[in-house]
Amino acid sequence: MIRTLSRVAAIAIAAAGTLAFARLADAGALHPAWIGHSPIEAGRFGDAAPEEIAARKTTVTIFNNGDIYAVDNQPLRPTAFAISKPVRIAKITTYHWNYGEGTGRPGTIGLLSDTGYWYGPWRAAGEPGQGGVPNAYWVVAPNLTLPAGTYRVVDSDPATWSQNGGSKGAGIAIVDIYTR
Repeated sequence: MIRTLSRVAAIAIAAAGTLAFARLADAGALHPAWIGHSPIEAGRFGDAAPEEIAARKTTVTIFNNGDIYAVDNQPLRPTAFAISKPVRIAKITTYHWNYGEGTGRPGTIGLLSDTGYWYGPWRAAGEPGQGGVPNAYWVVAPNLTLPAGTYRVVDSDPATWSQNGGSKGAGIAIVDIYTR
């Protein structure tokens, strides 16, 4: 579901078999916050790689429902977090232990707002987990500002996305924001 607000429209763009969303300003120019956020651009945003952006700014974790306990696959409920003021998202990480198998290739991570707006999805980079499990951590660095609201983390492979009692059955995720 895509909603429009006065003078701002949301459009869906088919790309690489997934949907990417962009906001267009009045004159039809691409809003600067959306430039470089295609899922096709695996890990690059604008002219800087995520690690370069992160090195220039300070971040803080605003959501982390993970713990050190055993996990199962397939979340039983949505993974959601709320923010009370606009924040600039630095990084979103989802966990795919998959019973020690990890994943062959990372998929995508997106956000769905409580107002129906989609952000992303962004192609994730994979990082190894405990014992070298391949692509256990999927990481995206959206570098975009979200307005206050509640957001659901949407992972393209819920069958391998980890959850447990500590996460209350929600997919395990970490959300970091920029503080400056």
